[in-house]
Amino acid sequence: MTADGRFNLQIQANKGAKATSVAKAAPHTVAGPVLVGKDEVVSAEQIRSRFMAKKLQGGGQKSK
Repeated sequence: MTADGRFNLQIQANKGAKATSVAKAAPHTVAGPVLVGKDEVVSAEQIRSRFMAKKLQGGGQKSK
């Protein structure tokens, strides 16, 4: 959760992934962050769309 009370959602690649393209990106964040307010009403499709808009190219960023 962020300091201002929003959820910080990120998708991180895992080295154990069966898809080799995903495993190669590990352990980087490959999409996000997507910030969602604590009281915000969003559907799974809306969150998916936000992730698609924030997907990272070239292997992503190192997670912290």
